[in-house]
Amino acid sequence: MTNRLPVRFDSFDRVIQRMLKDCDEIVLFGSQSLRQGRRDSDWDVLCVGDIPPYPIKSGSRRVRWHSHMFSLDLVWTSRSELRSSNWLGSELAGHVAKYGSWLRGEGDWRTRTKVSSHAILAKRRRVEVRIDFQRAYASGLLEPYLVKHVTLLRRDIQRLSYLQNGLPVPVTPYLDSEWREHLDRDAICRVANSLGCDLEKAVFGNLEDTVSNYRKG
Repeated sequence: MTNRLPVRFDSFDRVIQRMLKDCDEIVLFGSQSLRQGRRDSDWDVLCVGDIPPYPIKSGSRRVRWHSHMFSLDLVWTSRSELRSSNWLGSELAGHVAKYGSWLRGEGDWRTRTKVSSHAILAKRRRVEVRIDFQRAYASGLLEPYLVKHVTLLRRDIQRLSYLQNGLPVPVTPYLDSEWREHLDRDAICRVANSLGCDLEKAVFGNLEDTVSNYRKG
């Protein structure tokens, strides 16, 4: 494995070597791959091989595994799947290809990724579910839950905006920084408006109303 991990996560290196010893490719992705994760952030890992590694149950492709040192979000795919249009067009494949750190293997497939219409539709449906929830329940949520929901909604709208522009979705800390610094906020709000969501009102207006009502109560 390449020396890309902080010294204090030597245990991560050992676990990966043991747990994924039969995998052809191992890729660290997400915020930890760019050293932008919090201390409690999951370590997101894609593994490629003929059979799933032992933490992943038969018929599944994903598992969360915990130790006293870190939490691992493990995603498995087969070598044959890497060549499929479903994988190459997926949100995850685009993200891993752009931002992943290869710990084993070469990742020859990464030059063939391209955002598919299916990936855009799947993200759009996810956003629509969040918008429906926000309309139905936001006014009754306490402040911490409203903040969490609106943040998840805003991030998914940002991700949808990237996918609609044919771009890989960056890590979550970058999305948050992008919003704070008003980068492309108008474009993001236009995407939200196309789905019938006033994003700035959802982020600021509903939150202010809920905080006011919460304090009055």
